[in-house]
Amino acid sequence: MELELEHRTDRVEDHEILRRLEKIMTAIADLNAAVASLTAAVTAGDVGTGSNDAQIETNVTAINAAVAALTGASGYPGSSSGLPVVTSVSPSPVPITGGTLVTITGKGFTGTTGVLFGTAPGTSGTVVSDTEVTVVSPVLTAGTYDVTVTTPVGTSVTSQLDQVFAS
Repeated sequence: MELELEHRTDRVEDHEILRRLEKIMTAIADLNAAVASLTAAVTAGDVGTGSNDAQIETNVTAINAAVAALTGASGYPGSSSGLPVVTSVSPSPVPITGGTLVTITGKGFTGTTGVLFGTAPGTSGTVVSDTEVTVVSPVLTAGTYDVTVTTPVGTSVTSQLDQVFAS
């Protein structure tokens, strides 16, 4: 009986491994497609001209989502720790004058107590759901900032996914 139970446990573990591998393979395929599309737009010289900005933003969002799927599936810091995890910040860039409504997506945002752009706090924050927070950007100097979300559990770990550019 013990041997039979062990085999069933092995099958369950094998199924879980296969399910995770499928998620990783899907995320990699999505990432490759978004990178190829973004590369085509950059090669065509469409960046910053306004002619293809919406498509570029869509590709960047897709890349961020695919990377988030990969990091969550792989157990990187924050993925299972209970800390909030930021997977995208939109729009980027934000004006240095502040006052732009910014949408932050990720997970673990319930009970959010603050959002920082580097060390500058955002204002008028709203927790839309456990996976989305909106906040008004502060006045910033030109540069790249990590956007972190703080909840009673702690503060999100910084990564390239949480960065916003101010110009």
